[in-house]
Amino acid sequence: MNTLSSDVISQPRMEFLHEEFKNVFQSLNVEKSVDELWNKIVCSYGGNERHYHTLDHIAHLLYFLKVRNESLDNWPAVQLAVWFHDVIYDTQKKDNEKQSEEVAREELAILNISEDVIESVSQLILATKKHEKIRGFEDSGLFLDADLAVLGKDANEYQVYAEQIRSEYKWVDEDIYKIERVKILERFLARPHVYFTPKIRQSFEAQARKNILYEIKTLS
Repeated sequence: MNTLSSDVISQPRMEFLHEEFKNVFQSLNVEKSVDELWNKIVCSYGGNERHYHTLDHIAHLLYFLKVRNESLDNWPAVQLAVWFHDVIYDTQKKDNEKQSEEVAREELAILNISEDVIESVSQLILATKKHEKIRGFEDSGLFLDADLAVLGKDANEYQVYAEQIRSEYKWVDEDIYKIERVKILERFLARPHVYFTPKIRQSFEAQARKNILYEIKTLS
């Protein structure tokens, strides 16, 4: 695995991430050391082929959710899903979510995390494949909204995101990339709502649709 270079993420952000990582396991009364797991995750998200799906992405999700966690039924499970949902990320594969879910199950079982928490984490990770809310699992809506929050950022931030995604697919021919990327973006536009939770929808929906439409225009 690759190590995370210091110029990829700031030291304060890394310290924030490390603290959040330790805290979630403390909240679950994990007695075993999580240092080895921390190092594995840092290496996974620090891969040279990653440009958007990095520890910065994890930090943004945690920031986004932390100020809204009172509306979550199982905050620790959501936190763990954040950490593991992109732990495996290979743009030339189609089963990243399943592989990430399997890693989560294995690592959390080693730490004696309860099966109900592991099952919730598993469901949340798998839900990121199609970004569809899980019926009867309210936490999944906010978790998925956090994962898609970048779509509703200002135009400049969105442009950086779009460029980072392209960099992760640099092996794809330009014309093919444009066609496939437009298909993905159009699927979001075809949904009744990009976001599942009313408050997030109110704050992010309009800008997200504007950003998506603009990217489609630039790709067409």
